[in-house]
Amino acid sequence: MEYIYFNKQNIDDLILWQQGNGHNRDHPYSQYMDKDEEKQIAPSLVLVGDSGVYLMNHSKKSNKTKENKGNVVVYCEECNPNIHEDVWERKREIFGGDDGVCPIPISWFTQARLLRKDLTNKNLFYKMGISETQLKMCGITKK
Repeated sequence: MEYIYFNKQNIDDLILWQQGNGHNRDHPYSQYMDKDEEKQIAPSLVLVGDSGVYLMNHSKKSNKTKENKGNVVVYCEECNPNIHEDVWERKREIFGGDDGVCPIPISWFTQARLLRKDLTNKNLFYKMGISETQLKMCGITKK
């Protein structure tokens, strides 16, 4: 299992923005799902693997960057194209060879905050575990 870290403050900002602008409850792949599969999901961010590995909003409205050049994303510390020259290799190691998205319930982040007593430190990260068959929230940690 690989471990990836996301800046807590940046993720909390994504969640606050989404709570104020409406959740999209449709599964990201609902158009490809069978009729009998559940197509509604809990309020979620989406974990994306393409040119990097990042979290972004899954909301009714797009969360555009200040420059209006795409959506706001929060890259994991281990696979950020703005920092790492070998981002494609890193992405394949973490997320696999195919591009894709995976909804991450906002409740995972809420539970992690409830379990962490000291949230005053500005240098905190959400730690997640990812493998071919599993994705889990490990909690909040210093890096």
